[in-house]
Amino acid sequence: MTAPQDATVTLTGPNGVTTGPIPLDTFTAGARLPMKETAEDEAVRDRTYRVAADELRGFIERFEALAEEKAQIGERIANPCTGVRFSYSPPTISMG
Repeated sequence: MTAPQDATVTLTGPNGVTTGPIPLDTFTAGARLPMKETAEDEAVRDRTYRVAADELRGFIERFEALAEEKAQIGERIANPCTGVRFSYSPPTISMG
């Protein structure tokens, strides 16, 4: 359904004030031409992409390191005596 060419709208604000008739075609956006990307735009986009990629890589590396540390702590909790050696040497008494 299309609106007639002379269709208008009036708006009432929260304070009760009403606007005059506004042509309906002011609310419809016409076709926009695509923006032309300059070399500066490309450089900014590339830098932004690189920073985001580096941050993501850092998060992933930190997550992997924490997962490894968590596994090591879990192993230590499960086997608290692993790697601990106890030794006892009775005292020697010499008579002489």
